[in-house]
Amino acid sequence: MPDSEFGSRAGTGPACALPLGRDFFAADARQVAVSLLGKLLCRDPGDGLRWGRIVEVEAYCGPEDAAAHSHRGETPRNRPMFGPPGHAYVYFIYGMHHCVNVVTAEAGIPHAVLIRALEPGPGTGPCHGPARLCRALAIGRELSGTRLEPPRLYIADDGYRPTAVYATPRIGVDYADEWAARLWRYCLASPHLSRRLPSGVTAFDPAGFWDGPGAPSAEVVGWEPASVAAVAAGPASDSPASRPVPARYRRTPR
Repeated sequence: MPDSEFGSRAGTGPACALPLGRDFFAADARQVAVSLLGKLLCRDPGDGLRWGRIVEVEAYCGPEDAAAHSHRGETPRNRPMFGPPGHAYVYFIYGMHHCVNVVTAEAGIPHAVLIRALEPGPGTGPCHGPARLCRALAIGRELSGTRLEPPRLYIADDGYRPTAVYATPRIGVDYADEWAARLWRYCLASPHLSRRLPSGVTAFDPAGFWDGPGAPSAEVVGWEPASVAAVAAGPASDSPASRPVPARYRRTPR
């Protein structure tokens, strides 16, 4: 595959990809969320491999996070969130849609990352939204609580490394008061996003996500509450990796 505007294609899909082990997921949901961008979500429901490259995720850090399903404690539905990392948490909404999450952190700390959109692989249907990708990959509630491992459902690394990541507030969590302002939706500049990026949002380089002179500020990556306007200001440094959203992926305010 050719280079894209948001990364360097070092891999060619699942044929050369290595499944991620449990240790990859044993970290804060925000760290895992950024690290998942560019990885491959793979599923073989029995009729052949279906897969897509992860381009949009959201981190949920319960129980404090009022937008997380774990905010009100453990229930039969959200029990996988309280279990060990590297497992799937699949829930059913609106009586018709499934959404798949990856459980992170450690057992007893209910963190999870919602997979919101994929760049679909050959032969895989549209994946620009959490319900669409579950439909395309035949992911249902029967997979909730299962370990992420081949061939049933797993995430793999084919060497792709994004160079520009965008942080925005999560979608559909206005009920969560101040938690709704957390910039815990992380995306690549892809035409396959569930919702276009707001105009003016600036990218950060995930290679400097945690430390170093090119690292973005806490507000930019979503560690602290902030508005979309604050994100648009970009990192305090003059890192050349920071860039505006490509015009065709922007959402212009009406």
